[in-house]
Amino acid sequence: MSEVPRLTVLKGGKAKEDKYCFINARVTKTRLMGVIALKILWRSSLTKEYLAQWFTLDAEEHGIYDYVSVKTKSFADTDKYSLQFMGSLGGEIVSLTEREAVFLIQHYKKMNQQYHKEIPREFEIKFIFDAEIDLNEEENLRLQDKIYEIIESPIQLINLFMMRLVAKDVEAMARYSSPEHIEYLTGLSLVKEASSLLRNNSTIIDIVDSRYVYFVRSLVDAQTDYFILSFELEVKRILNQFRISKSLFLGKQQVEVEAVADEIKTPEHIRLFSIIEEEEKFLKMIAQHKGSLLEYHFLQGTMLVEFRRHNDHVKKQNYHIGGDIRAIYFVNSFKEFIICYYDAADFAAIYNDFLCFIDMSLELKMEETLSSSVIYQYAELERLQFSEYLTQLIEGGNSS
Repeated sequence: MSEVPRLTVLKGGKAKEDKYCFINARVTKTRLMGVIALKILWRSSLTKEYLAQWFTLDAEEHGIYDYVSVKTKSFADTDKYSLQFMGSLGGEIVSLTEREAVFLIQHYKKMNQQYHKEIPREFEIKFIFDAEIDLNEEENLRLQDKIYEIIESPIQLINLFMMRLVAKDVEAMARYSSPEHIEYLTGLSLVKEASSLLRNNSTIIDIVDSRYVYFVRSLVDAQTDYFILSFELEVKRILNQFRISKSLFLGKQQVEVEAVADEIKTPEHIRLFSIIEEEEKFLKMIAQHKGSLLEYHFLQGTMLVEFRRHNDHVKKQNYHIGGDIRAIYFVNSFKEFIICYYDAADFAAIYNDFLCFIDMSLELKMEETLSSSVIYQYAELERLQFSEYLTQLIEGGNSS
């Protein structure tokens, strides 16, 4: 007798569609610096897995600049890249609604399209692009208040406004000036493409009631050359907010590379240590205690950059682009650990925050202060002990 085959009953209907349910979103309040970092956390309706997404959003003729994600069932893993993406921008971190977060992503996607920039891992973000979101005027203003820094002084506004002007960031400029004034400035055609403000100096020349007039001198890196812009800017306090009310363009002067180096140089305090541990183990020790460091790799070794937790450097009368760096750490293949910092008063905090946890693996070899930074030049060299390089510089007269 033949065996009767077993039958399996198949359930009809379509397979359940997986949807991501929004949990929360956080963003850095750093829009006037040109870049914001955004983290969005979702949870799958089917698998119950978390999806954490981190974005770097660049308003300087780019859009969505960088992106990583993590899928995990462990909530603890959903902050894996938060320090890496958000810790270096120096701004307050604030919460966003789902509508605000999705709108931001879609808004910056349009910049990628406008400037012909590739969107990183676009297939992973498609469900955000496909959402139908359109903020009304009130919602848009509320979002702007969340991502734009609070302006505390005319100097801070001038530094940030000049930064946005040379970056061709009309959207940010428009928040702090009239459409007519923006049209005047953009009509000057000061730069061909988004450029960097290397140094800015503002000198007060007149104060009347709530009106402040400054002479402004700006050193600009325009990708192919360098130049100095001179302006007379008027700042008014209107309804308790500072705004650029008027400007007079005074001139543009090209600057040679040597002169630029002299303009932006700042003293570099250096401490050189010998590493007792193996290099790989030592780097893991650093990562354990300093997860927010940005890591760069060179032929000489590994560079780790620590940024300040605030952007107070933009509040100074003499602004310079590197003022947000607290320290640079470098581990080379000769088992040397180099610490470079730019304010002598910072070393006590560097020690208490970080160095005290790893100093048992180090032996101090040299301490020196140089008249300008050399760590980047060293990183680009062929393999050479830093102690030898530093001795050559001192003998050549570079020390302060």
